[in-house]
Amino acid sequence: MIRTTATGERRTFLRRTAVANRPDGSVEGYGIYTDITERKERERVLEAQRDNLNILSQVVRHDIRNNLQIIDSYAHILNSHVDTEGKEYLERIFEAADEAVGITKTAREVTEMTLNTELDLFPTEVADVIETTVGEVRSGYDHASVAIDGSIPPVEVLADEMLDSVFRNLLKNAIIHNDSKIPEVIVSGTAVENSIRIKIADNGPGIPDEQKEQIFDEGKKGLDSEGTGLGLYLVQTLVDRYNGNVWVENRKSDQRTESQRQDNQPNSSTDSDSTTSEPVGSVFIVTLPSIADE
Repeated sequence: MIRTTATGERRTFLRRTAVANRPDGSVEGYGIYTDITERKERERVLEAQRDNLNILSQVVRHDIRNNLQIIDSYAHILNSHVDTEGKEYLERIFEAADEAVGITKTAREVTEMTLNTELDLFPTEVADVIETTVGEVRSGYDHASVAIDGSIPPVEVLADEMLDSVFRNLLKNAIIHNDSKIPEVIVSGTAVENSIRIKIADNGPGIPDEQKEQIFDEGKKGLDSEGTGLGLYLVQTLVDRYNGNVWVENRKSDQRTESQRQDNQPNSSTDSDSTTSEPVGSVFIVTLPSIADE
């Protein structure tokens, strides 16, 4: 409620009622007033800042995407006017433009997550989200092999519409930071200890032990990447929101992809025991509690 002080200043108060027992056995109520004027003003300022940030984010993303569309269009026009060597450079332009578009999408998701202070979680089947996300990533990166190993258990978790961002960013990360001729990513899932565990394994260069925790920090690039590092930060923040866990491990020799096994086949002059057992690639692991245990 708003009250005017003796000096004419309008102040906002929060009123609470307290009850006291009197000696004669009767009950008397008291009104307790707390001045919350400054707190309300801070809330108004924060709300205005959130609105301004949201508008700024929308405008910047819109302008960047428009310029990227122009770059992509002119690059396609040039495609028929350059020689073989020139086409190689054009392909790099296409890839950079696509990656930049992906960055604007991640920036939008980070902004929405940051501005959304209220959790609205609902039952979500992980298998459906993964199958849809794998299909989208597979169509966007036709030079890579993205597959689901077996079937994902039909487990429901409490999440929101941004759950797909977790898996999309992990899949894209496994492809973009992959130095193999053909990036290979395999997704698998198991129901473990009242939760679902999703593994996303790749045949990339792996991640040094000293960087395994840092890569989830805000803005951390890692692996000499040219990316923003927002993708894995978004993954960590969303998984925390769903009361889950995410981490990365080395991919062992018995988890190699088909191309890696072929590359490491022993030849006639090498004993079969010489096949490398060193880590090959990375495995990102996400665990989410099932609804039955909430």
